[in-house]
Amino acid sequence: MSSLMGVGCDGTAVNTGHKNGVIVLLEKHLKRPLQWFVCLLHANELPLRHLFFSLDGTTTGPNSFSGDIGKQLAKCFDLKVEEFEVISTELPALNPNLLSTDQKYLIEICTAISSSSVSPNLASKDPEKLAHSRWLTCANRILRLYIGTAKLTKNLRDLATFIMKAYPPTWFDVKTKSSYNLLLAMLQDDASHIRELALRRVLKARKETKAKKVRKFRLPELRADASTYYDLIDWKQKKITEPPMTMKYSDTEISNLITSGALMDFEK
Repeated sequence: MSSLMGVGCDGTAVNTGHKNGVIVLLEKHLKRPLQWFVCLLHANELPLRHLFFSLDGTTTGPNSFSGDIGKQLAKCFDLKVEEFEVISTELPALNPNLLSTDQKYLIEICTAISSSSVSPNLASKDPEKLAHSRWLTCANRILRLYIGTAKLTKNLRDLATFIMKAYPPTWFDVKTKSSYNLLLAMLQDDASHIRELALRRVLKARKETKAKKVRKFRLPELRADASTYYDLIDWKQKKITEPPMTMKYSDTEISNLITSGALMDFEK
């Protein structure tokens, strides 16, 4: 356990609760903080799930729904492709060989809807099995239903638009970027002045807390008026704790990084 540096999990409260969450209890057992790797892909599922429940109704079983749209998803890939309205989207560049089958399908159907060109192979392809624990396949099927429906309802159009504009761009952005903490992201920023700002905040956090003391970690409120990711929280109002990943560096080493402008090296 002495080599354990971080814990990965989804964002459910049983894992991340600040009093009795699994990570907090593990930190107390070890008597030191751990780096939290909370799954952003899981977080990206939540807006789609809540929107779907609002527009179409809740689930009725492990792979079934109560609403009209949900009931059509099981057989959506049997529908012939109709004329459909193009919905543009922007996806980050990535290596398709690193993706699972359902992730590849999402890219393919998003590209098809964005370009108004659906290949016969894609039209007959299975969007993968429905599972309420994995909303990516639900998104696949909603988009397949969108291109196979001649008379669209407003709710289906709204769901398809949200998926095209928000769900896959965020999903694949998370997939291609491994930043998992605001300060750590700043420490890896392309701009040297942002890296320096993060290093100085790490040094300040050290002065305010004892090294390796188990912190009481609570998510800070986000600023709705932020124009950059590093302004998402109010640094003056919030007590900042040092990321466990930086604790191996001495004050002198951090000061040298400030002077040199070099990147801080993290374990994979």
